[in-house]
Amino acid sequence: MRDQCDEARELTRLLAALAMRKHRHVRFALTGIWVLFLSGLGLPLMTMLS
Repeated sequence: MRDQCDEARELTRLLAALAMRKHRHVRFALTGIWVLFLSGLGLPLMTMLS
């Protein structure tokens, strides 16, 4: 029983670490998408002002 509890605890820690890593990757990807989106909005404005 104790071994199963230890294995379950280890699996829980692994899954939590994977979830945090996924969250970090998604957050950085969304930041990049927003930068590209805002750049795309700024390009026509710069073209009109030129």
